Amino acid sequence: MRHTLIVLAIAAAVGCDYGNPAALGILDPAATDDIGARLIRWQAKGAIPEADVNGDGTVDITDLVIVSQNFGRDVAVGTLIIVPDIVWRNADGHPHGRVEVINGGDTPVADMRVRHIVRHRGLLVDIGDASLITALIPTPGRDVTYIAPGEHGTGWLWAAAAAWDDFQAGTVTIEVAIIRDEDSTRPGARP
Repeated sequence: MRHTLIVLAIAAAVGCDYGNPAALGILDPAATDDIGARLIRWQAKGAIPEADVNGDGTVDITDLVIVSQNFGRDVAVGTLIIVPDIVWRNADGHPHGRVEVINGGDTPVADMRVRHIVRHRGLLVDIGDASLITALIPTPGRDVTYIAPGEHGTGWLWAAAAAWDDFQAGTVTIEVAIIRDEDSTRPGARP
């Protein structure tokens, strides 16, 4: 037993750098740029920002639920950007909004749909699809959903799961996302 303790003490003193990521050069961005090293660097700074799916500043079960509900779906290439000034109106006691988007990429997009995510007092209430995004100025000879680079489009949403009074009071929040039409839960529905 005494010899075992001495051997362990010597091994601990000699091999103290074994397993230390900094000693292995993993934390050196110049040494490697693989995904594992990137994760280590991000985690050293706190939670990975991309993990906060709903943008509330905390990575929690709500983010996990959103991810699980969308697991395996394709993500749009990220060319459409939502203009944040959404015009909200009261439609039969529920929020109704016009969403404007800009194609900020260098490739055209088509058949994209607006999706809304409704939360009441922070709890997920509904995820639903709204209208297809249509070009503000249609391109001749193209489908109305075709939006060229630099062009604008618009879509409409009606959050039936949210009460207008709660929305006005701030207890209900509505987030807007853009999805491909084939990922829609109602693929044939057009506005």
